[in-house]
Amino acid sequence: MRKRLILIMGLMLVACQPPEVEKQSFSTRISIAQLYDLTNDEYDVIDSDWYIKGAIVADDRNGNFDRALVISDGERGVELVTGLYDNTRIYPEGICIEVNLQGLAVDKRSGIVRIGLPTDTDKDSTPQPIYHTSLLMRHISTSAPTEPVPTLNAELVGDWRERLGCRVMICDVWCAEKMALWLGVHPFCNTQGDTLWVRTIAEAHFAADSIPSDTLTLKGIVYDKEFRMIDWE
Repeated sequence: MRKRLILIMGLMLVACQPPEVEKQSFSTRISIAQLYDLTNDEYDVIDSDWYIKGAIVADDRNGNFDRALVISDGERGVELVTGLYDNTRIYPEGICIEVNLQGLAVDKRSGIVRIGLPTDTDKDSTPQPIYHTSLLMRHISTSAPTEPVPTLNAELVGDWRERLGCRVMICDVWCAEKMALWLGVHPFCNTQGDTLWVRTIAEAHFAADSIPSDTLTLKGIVYDKEFRMIDWE
């Protein structure tokens, strides 16, 4: 009887063991340049367990990046559509950030990869604002800020126009239009005869200000065939 009881108990223990579960792999880091290569101009949803890492190089502090963050690793940059009005308070410029891409949607606009929530329909789809801080935190982790905010000097980076989504400083340029306001797209020139098209959206706090007639140093984000302003001096 004792041997039989031990045998029965042994069979019960074996039967109650949970099935083997495959170990979950860690997220795979990809560079932002790789994300560009993997992203077509068309809307798509990322199923793979990838993440990107960079620093926040532009936020909505001046209104020219309305409810969005620009994240760059120095080679490329992306626009994260948060939908929040207080990005600066929660995610200030210079802070290092990782974005888990799984389940998020991507597309390209003006040459820049944009990231947001997927839509309910694939027709005329575009990444949607994330809106909720709690939902944003599921996809984002942050670490100590870098000082100063990573900024490329255009004079030292020969291919700066190809650094889409990066923060670049351009010295000694002036607006080719007289008595213009910042709002809209305006041509800026330098002594080498180059033309830089600078865009300011209506939400920018300085949109209604006059563009100074002096020679300026501009800081902003590189888009395809245009430059989105952060600050000038």
